[in-house]
Amino acid sequence: MTRMEAVAQDVRRADALRPSLERIRLPEGVRVEFSALAPDARRIAVDRSSGVVCSAICRNWA
Repeated sequence: MTRMEAVAQDVRRADALRPSLERIRLPEGVRVEFSALAPDARRIAVDRSSGVVCSAICRNWA
């Protein structure tokens, strides 16, 4: 089993990123919410039945 690494959540950094969400154009009825910092995340999946969010983090690109 792969050990999952916790990412420290820096409130100041998160608050600095929030204005970027306001600039994203989305179709009507679609929304984006900021929930956590995930440095280097490349893929995000949400389990619709439980609401669990998983992200794939890739740090060692060749």
